[in-house]
Amino acid sequence: MICDNWVVLKIQPEASGEQEVFYKLLQGFSGSYTYGNSWHMNSGIEKVELNDGLYEVHGSSGSVHKVPEGSYGVRLNIAEVICHYDNNYPNCIKVMPDCNWSEFKWSNKDEDQSI
Repeated sequence: MICDNWVVLKIQPEASGEQEVFYKLLQGFSGSYTYGNSWHMNSGIEKVELNDGLYEVHGSSGSVHKVPEGSYGVRLNIAEVICHYDNNYPNCIKVMPDCNWSEFKWSNKDEDQSI
């Protein structure tokens, strides 16, 4: 199932003495009157490839999620999830600005990347 919108979250544990960071894919699915909205967060991003307008996001668990190139952004279906994590773990979660994700350097160290 292809999501309606998605974002990449940069997660940097506050207690971490090192500058270790993790990147996770957060997908939003718009629901209906009967089923409502839903969301999914992957295990962590290892690499991303762009094929025919879809990013193929390879997760740490071996999963591959396909997300539309032009659907990056926060909508109601994932806003509450982001607020929950931000309230419970202040200064640890950041929604990354959109970029060419297939060229992004997926590292577990906090490096300054121009995006």
